[in-house]
Amino acid sequence: MKLLADENLDNEIIMQLRKLNFDVVSIREFYSGYDDFYVLEISFNENRILITEDKDFGELVNKYEQNHCGIILLRLQDISREDKIKLTVESVKNYINEFPLNFTVITSKSIRIKKGSTK
Repeated sequence: MKLLADENLDNEIIMQLRKLNFDVVSIREFYSGYDDFYVLEISFNENRILITEDKDFGELVNKYEQNHCGIILLRLQDISREDKIKLTVESVKNYINEFPLNFTVITSKSIRIKKGSTK
């Protein structure tokens, strides 16, 4: 499964996912400074699930009906950095088959997957 890590994603999460042999492209490494619309377009064109902490992507997908291959939104500001890294990596590892075409929100207490598809 291919992932696209948004600029705001902790680099340690990216490194841990790569250690588990996930194909992760980082916006920070290759497309730094691009706006959210273009990031979502990259994700769609490269068939990558976007992983982000930016809730604006929910608006792009739900309100403006932008195409996507799947989005993982992390809402983990209430836990430590170490726990955030661990929970994110474990969630991706355990739920990776649930993410394509869906909008997923990971919190410290739950994983919510909103079924959906592209236009």
